[in-house]
Amino acid sequence: SNSQRWLSNSPVRMNDQSKRTVRIMPQSINDITISAPPESTAYLVFNNSSRENMIQLVKTGSSVSGEKVTRKQFLNIFGESLIKKAEKEVKKLKAMKAADLKQVNLKIKSKKDLTESKQQAQLGHVVNYYRGILTGQIKSDDKTFKQLSRNFYDYLIQPTAHLFKNKTALVIVPDGILGFLPFETLMTPDGQYLAEKYRITYTQSLKILDIVNQRQYSSNRKTLLAMGGAIYDASTYKGDIVESSHQLASLDKNVTQTINRGGSLRSAY
Repeated sequence: SNSQRWLSNSPVRMNDQSKRTVRIMPQSINDITISAPPESTAYLVFNNSSRENMIQLVKTGSSVSGEKVTRKQFLNIFGESLIKKAEKEVKKLKAMKAADLKQVNLKIKSKKDLTESKQQAQLGHVVNYYRGILTGQIKSDDKTFKQLSRNFYDYLIQPTAHLFKNKTALVIVPDGILGFLPFETLMTPDGQYLAEKYRITYTQSLKILDIVNQRQYSSNRKTLLAMGGAIYDASTYKGDIVESSHQLASLDKNVTQTINRGGSLRSAY
């Protein structure tokens, strides 16, 4: 159909032991080309995150490869108890803004639709649970945070990590609820955050990124640094605003001391 394309008719190499045709949305096939990609950069594209089988595509240079990640892998990595805990904690977040809870309704017509609807809901719960911990809206210890961080790495990065291990920059094209996940905070097997290994950027699609990269600007164009006032915790937002150099110096001191002792910076946000 016009809204779908079959991977078997595309030039993408897939590692799928079942040898079955894997369906993905056309954006990732049509937009997988980009003009003169930097040698140091890998492009990680996610597809079908709410479906039974998620597809991860990686573009490096002129090569495009992919991996299928199954629902069974999702359940094995996160575990039933953690998924249930995430659902319970997310439901307690009465104050969380609707924009922070990504919801897409699926029409359930078959057993497969029911499975994909459940996958979408469970993935949404663990993503929002993780976001809640990061923003301090859900109280948790460092052990749970690190476990979730590592789980997300194993689910979203590990399957294709070997394809970009020698790269220094990673452009991520998220899909669905994954657009709300801060990939920089995911923890690698050696205890590093992903942001410590790669320069991470995001884009809606590689086609959009390609268009932006090819823009022509005037020689007298000036640089711009824009910063927004993100509300991490509405109940303490006004009191958390830094309004003086003294407050900024105090924040800088606390952050530095926390880093030196290897503590968590979640409260600094």
